Amino acid sequence: TPPRVEIILPTGGRYQAEAETRNWNALLKAAEGKYGSPADAYADIRKGRRADLIDKIIELNPKQERTSVDQWVESRLGSSTDRRTLTGEEVETIKGLIERQGRLEFKILANTVDDKAGIDAAKKWFDDPKNQAELSRLEVRAEPPPVPRREDGGTEFSVTHPNGVTDSYGYRWVELGKSELYSLGLNSSSLQANELVRKQIEDYRTRGKPFTPESDVLASSRLGSSGMRQTLLYSRRITDWSRRLIKDRDQGKETEFFMLVREPSTATEIRGDDLVGAREDMSREGGRRAIAFSFNPDGGERFWDLTTRNKPDGQSEGSFRRHLAIIFDGQIVSAPSLNSPIRTNGQITGDFTQSEINDMVRILRAGALPATLKKDPVSQNSMSATLGEDTIQKGMWSIVFSFIAVMAFMVFYYRFAGFVACVALLANLLLTVAFMVLVQAAFTLPGLAGLVLMLGMAVDANVLIYERLREERDAGANLAQSLRNGYDRAFPTILDTHLSSIFTAIVLYVVGNDQLKGFGISLTVGLIISLFTSLYMTRTMFNIWLANGWIKELHFFEGLAKLIHSRYWDFMSIRHYWFAATAFLTVLGAALFIYRADSDPQSGKATVLNIDFTGGTAFTGRLAKPLSLRELRERLDKKPLPDQSLEQIFVQSSDTASKSNEKGEAVSEFFTVRSSERDTKIVLNHILDVMKEDLKQLRMKMPASIDDKTTQVTLSFTDQDGAVDFASPAQIATLLNDRFNARGLARATFSLDRPAERDKEKDDHYSELILRLNEPVKGETLSGILKEVQTELALTPVPERLENFDKQLAASTQERALYAIIASWVAILLFLWFRFGNWTFGAAAVACLIHDLFFTLGAIAVCHYIHGTFLGNILGIQDFKIDLPAIAALLTLVGYSVNDTIVVFDRIREVRGKSPALTPKMINDSVNQTLTRTLLASTTVLVVVLVLYLFGGDGVKLFAFVMIVGVFVGTYSSIYIASPLLLIFGEGSGTGIASERSVVTTETPIKG
Repeated sequence: TPPRVEIILPTGGRYQAEAETRNWNALLKAAEGKYGSPADAYADIRKGRRADLIDKIIELNPKQERTSVDQWVESRLGSSTDRRTLTGEEVETIKGLIERQGRLEFKILANTVDDKAGIDAAKKWFDDPKNQAELSRLEVRAEPPPVPRREDGGTEFSVTHPNGVTDSYGYRWVELGKSELYSLGLNSSSLQANELVRKQIEDYRTRGKPFTPESDVLASSRLGSSGMRQTLLYSRRITDWSRRLIKDRDQGKETEFFMLVREPSTATEIRGDDLVGAREDMSREGGRRAIAFSFNPDGGERFWDLTTRNKPDGQSEGSFRRHLAIIFDGQIVSAPSLNSPIRTNGQITGDFTQSEINDMVRILRAGALPATLKKDPVSQNSMSATLGEDTIQKGMWSIVFSFIAVMAFMVFYYRFAGFVACVALLANLLLTVAFMVLVQAAFTLPGLAGLVLMLGMAVDANVLIYERLREERDAGANLAQSLRNGYDRAFPTILDTHLSSIFTAIVLYVVGNDQLKGFGISLTVGLIISLFTSLYMTRTMFNIWLANGWIKELHFFEGLAKLIHSRYWDFMSIRHYWFAATAFLTVLGAALFIYRADSDPQSGKATVLNIDFTGGTAFTGRLAKPLSLRELRERLDKKPLPDQSLEQIFVQSSDTASKSNEKGEAVSEFFTVRSSERDTKIVLNHILDVMKEDLKQLRMKMPASIDDKTTQVTLSFTDQDGAVDFASPAQIATLLNDRFNARGLARATFSLDRPAERDKEKDDHYSELILRLNEPVKGETLSGILKEVQTELALTPVPERLENFDKQLAASTQERALYAIIASWVAILLFLWFRFGNWTFGAAAVACLIHDLFFTLGAIAVCHYIHGTFLGNILGIQDFKIDLPAIAALLTLVGYSVNDTIVVFDRIREVRGKSPALTPKMINDSVNQTLTRTLLASTTVLVVVLVLYLFGGDGVKLFAFVMIVGVFVGTYSSIYIASPLLLIFGEGSGTGIASERSVVTTETPIKG
């Protein structure tokens, strides 16, 4: 499987936007105070426009140096602990940068001998004062200057080579990398040492002009002596420090240099994948250090053609030589001169240091590897601010409600001891969340799963201690003795349960993908903190109260304990019936899951697996008017997508969150369609085809008038009813760019600016956008472009959320999820084997986990047949699909179930003592003694997951459903299955089952 890179780009929600607004307003206020500016002098500068703020400060304070203002603004914004979010345009820009990573290219530097027409066109554009504003905008966006153009707008120029062949080429500006800056003497330290060269370059930079190193000053410098006198360079100062890379900030990078290179046709392009190797060598002449490289046959032929067309004008020392630009990751890392035509093997010679040789060999070898990223990501997931905000709110409130419910239950049942447990639980939650904030860990759904399991186990630890306290108290011990003995005897069990889950979490972190790593981190940290709060913090509080005489005894609710211990429950007598039921349910659950794991479009059978595991597309859309699930299904089933599934999304902030239609059916403005179709365009076109009239649409108003002199137009947006609506600048820029390119006009022809008015912005979407033309465009052409964009907007559904996985990634996800589950089982087996001294304990626990897993998977598969029915609607059942959060839920179930089992096993070890035999009576006694704790722990966890299921929203509904099923099945398996399995596996008996059948027991009911 080829390596992949996952990049999460935060685009924020309302809370993040509010935090950024507060920080920005604080910066503006601080600027007024520091620079003595009038009140509200910077109020009209839009949030995030650092360069505009710096310009305004310098305008009002001409004596201030830009560098010092830059540093002050950077320090103010950099001191904020809030994570900066990205706009849609910034996300698209970053995607473009990612696509270029690892790409090695070979280009010819433009020169005044061969490329005079292209260079003259480039200089002419810079000479036009109207283009200075565009240069400033390009600098802020970290984009290079625009490509040269002919008078008619074309981008290709004729070039006659030394061999007499004439070709057409385009041109582009490429930034000089650090190594080539040093080689040419353009780095900061070299320029500081050469005052004349520095002043000459600063003069060009100040005037915003490109230059050729042909003047006396530059020609005599290292730049001129390198043979680059005929090349074209451009230098600019970085005004917005926030756009610099971290390494550039650390190195104090303040300026950028660009060189103009030829852009050949795609067919003749030479890239790194044409290379087959690179190594250190010695030059053929002079014995100097050199870099040898070699191409494959196809690349060699193209390189021969390139170098033949650009061979030196002669072989004498003063003959003009052209330069080959070696471009890596979008920067020129070296530009050696071409001394002769090269086919498959060549040399780069020069006065290289050993470090420079090593760097160049590394770059060439890296470029020869197939390491560039695919243009189309194998997985893409975007969520609108509306859905993201709803997920945040519901997730936050569900955690709060569940926490309050658990604390209320603990205080009711254990009185003062319950209050102590609540303090420990609150500290546990706060410390865990604080740690995640400290390390800037993302709060994902699997991470939430880890928090829920941690909360359940923290409660369980307190329940274990308090039930031990009850036993000691009932045995006649005073309060001090009860506390000491209760904590001492509960300690091994608490340690075992926590360590087993910690080991599982560590294994998941090692073998799981990034989302499961989040689960492992939150669970591990939470459990370590839980050991501190449950064993140390609570005991310290009890000791303080006891030492001060504030408590004399502990009172607990006795109803459940009296009910449970009013009789002796003979679990072992019916174990064979439970074994049969367990085997049947395990096989049935596995069969149902396997049956529904595959889809059959012809029969209409849909898979139980989400696109995470099958590959495909999930589209979440917004309706103009709310519809019921039945109405949605009627529309989409007319022409279904492959393996199509449908669900409603109920958004808390929506006006229709709790409304119904005349038939009593719940209606919603949002819906999600999932399909195994990988092509997002096919999915979008299909949904538009069957639901065009129902979807909420974005409309763009045409400007009142457009002519050949138009340089700026305002684009305003509405919905299909004419009400004001908001558009994404990234979406509009992409549509415009496609239309401009289709007419031979580059992206630099226009820029898209946001309005200054703050009431025209909503979640980084705008009701108006300003289209500025940087180059003249005929009015008829511009009008045609805008009409096409208008039509495209009306015909394209804008997704509230869009997920996309390819089959290769889905297969890898399946594999890693399976490894994660199996690895957790192996970890538990080995730990229990070590802890209890026999493999039978580990095997019994894992057998229960297998039963719990397949039973739960079967329950998920059954939901497909229940959802939408009367029973399904009452229970809130959906057509659940197994995805990565579901895997996290199943792993949570593993941790919870084995926790229950370990408690019983620890009591069996205690009851058994040093007896070599294990009898059914010992098991019955152990299960009866821990029954109160088992039911109490199950109740508290059930409260948590029920609150999540009812109030947590669609994002956590499947997770909560898995946990609800898991609580029931895990509780009964730990009582009826795990312990009896020890006898089946022959624990405590040399003859296994035969010996177990010969045991005769006398069972006496427990009183009290």
